[in-house]
Amino acid sequence: MLGILFCNVLRDYKKTLQGIALWSIAGSALYALTDEFHQLFITGRSSELHDVGIDTLGASLGVGL
Repeated sequence: MLGILFCNVLRDYKKTLQGIALWSIAGSALYALTDEFHQLFITGRSSELHDVGIDTLGASLGVGL
């Protein structure tokens, strides 16, 4: 869902479909990375690098739709 929302926002700023997709995936990956960093400080939560990959894959699928 985040990838789709990024696409909607970037439509006004980027002119090429490839640029919109690339920046949407990059923004989603950055958000996933900061979310995992945040979880380092939450009791009972773990921070996993592979979760960043899973989130980025999900954003990529959303962008692809």
